[in-house]
Amino acid sequence: MELISGVHPNLAHLSWMPGSWRGIGFAEYSDGTQVDVEYVMTFTTSGEEFISYQCMASLIDPDGRPQGVVLNESGTWYGQTPNTVKLQIGAHESEFFSAINTWNGKSVVANIEDAKITLARVDLKYENHMRQYGIGKDQFLFIHDLLMADESSTIVKLEVIMQRAA
Repeated sequence: MELISGVHPNLAHLSWMPGSWRGIGFAEYSDGTQVDVEYVMTFTTSGEEFISYQCMASLIDPDGRPQGVVLNESGTWYGQTPNTVKLQIGAHESEFFSAINTWNGKSVVANIEDAKITLARVDLKYENHMRQYGIGKDQFLFIHDLLMADESSTIVKLEVIMQRAA
């Protein structure tokens, strides 16, 4: 089953991801302080059994200007049936971690209209971190939670709603 042309059948449940997404969200520190963050995520595929992934998040000042990178990573998404997902992240610059890691989880497709996924999410876990990627009303949602923060944790949550970038 191939919902979108050019997407490998094992990635059909992730076929809503390819493209570039941009938006403003927040980062929350362990003391409860929140700061604004700009995200840019890009997902590309060439018909192979994977989706390439790039993400950069920058702190922004009250005037909307970038002030410093919070997250800069790249990786590869793999889909398997039934709706199993693996994200292999191979390059990092973040306050969370810097080693290569593998996130595992499930994809849930809740709505398909005219052979296009319009409501879906992916839930992933890695050690004490949880991520959720989702699509709804043509908006892309990303949440990263540090599930068991300790005194050495700085950022404990990242959240953003993005639009397709032009």
